[in-house]
Formats: sequence, C-alpha cells, structure tokens
Amino acid sequence: KAKNMNIGRFKKTHGLAGTRIHKVWWGMIGRCYDPKRGDYKWYGARGIRVCDRWLKSIHLFLQDMGNPLSGESIDRIDNNGNYEPSNCRWATPKEQARNRTSSRLLTIDGKTQSMAAWAEDIGMRISTLHARLKAGWDITRAVLCPLLVGRRSHCRRGHEFNKETAYIFRGQRHCRICADIRREAYNARKRAGQADELNRRR
Repeated sequence: KAKNMNIGRFKKTHGLAGTRIHKVWWGMIGRCYDPKRGDYKWYGARGIRVCDRWLKSIHLFLQDMGNPLSGESIDRIDNNGNYEPSNCRWATPKEQARNRTSSRLLTIDGKTQSMAAWAEDIGMRISTLHARLKAGWDITRAVLCPLLVGRRSHCRRGHEFNKETAYIFRGQRHCRICADIRREAYNARKRAGQADELNRRR
C-alpha cells in the first residue's frame, strides 16, 4: 500500500497557489497520501502513489504535463499504475469514463476497444452489451447480434443505421433521415396551407 505521509509539508511557496494546475497537483497528492479523504480508498489504499519527481516539485509536474485544456482533468492510462509522466495524460470526462477500472476491453477481428466504445459504435446501450456478456454470450455475438439478428440494419426506407443516422426515442431506434424528410414535408404542407389561407382572404 502507499505509505501515508504528512502532506502538509507540500504547502510551501511555489507561486502557483490558487491556480488550476495547483488544484490538480494538490488533489493528486491528497488522494494518494491522505487517509482522511473520501477518495483515498480508490487511490492510496490501493497502493497508488505519486512519483518522486512530481512529489518534489509542482513545477516539474507542470513541466511534464503542461496546462490542461478546458474540460480536461488528469487521467492515469493504466488505472493500476501510479501518477507518473509515462502513465498520465489530460483527458475529457468521456475519455476517462472509457478508462475506468470497470471498463472491459473487447477484441473483435483484431480491433480492441472498451465496452463503451463498442456500444457507441453500434448504437447500443452499454447496459445491454454488459447484460449479454454477463449472460454468457461470446464477445462477437454480443456486439454484432443487434445489427445482424435482433435489430434491422436499415430503416424501412432503406437508410442504413449508424451513429449519424440513428437515434433512440422511447427505447426504440429511429432513422434521423426519415425524421428530417417527415419534418420537411410537414413544414411544406404548413406553408402551403398558410398560402391558401392568405389567398382566400384576398
């Protein structure tokens, strides 16, 4: 396990107090070395620690990581690894969600990615994919079955379902192209009706 230490010794003058990079650095140290923190059980108690280089200086941490973009926070590539230059990156919440300890990597035809990524690619809820795998389905069938057996790959008008054309409404998959066509037809009828009404009033 990570060795506890007096983290108060890191509260020294470094010219970055109150900045975002300082909050990230201070939070990283606290998660790993302060048992009083609620999230310590997920970090320090699991043996996760901060490398000596970053413990030594926030300036070295900033030098290695740079400043994050808006919406990004620090993420460990290997969730069982330490906070160190080779294992850390700035990532968005979505990227971090795919990298959680609970994320399972699936490989199909030589392509490996997380369950969340596969579910997004095929337009399926991750809970559905997880349930199929838990029920004992093999990986290929669990991922591809919704497109090949249980659900249509095209809408009734022949438009292919994919991330751009499909959307979920009330638990059912619908075609965005068809919806746009219906909307345009409705608007055209509405405009025609308004024009007829104006003609009658003249």
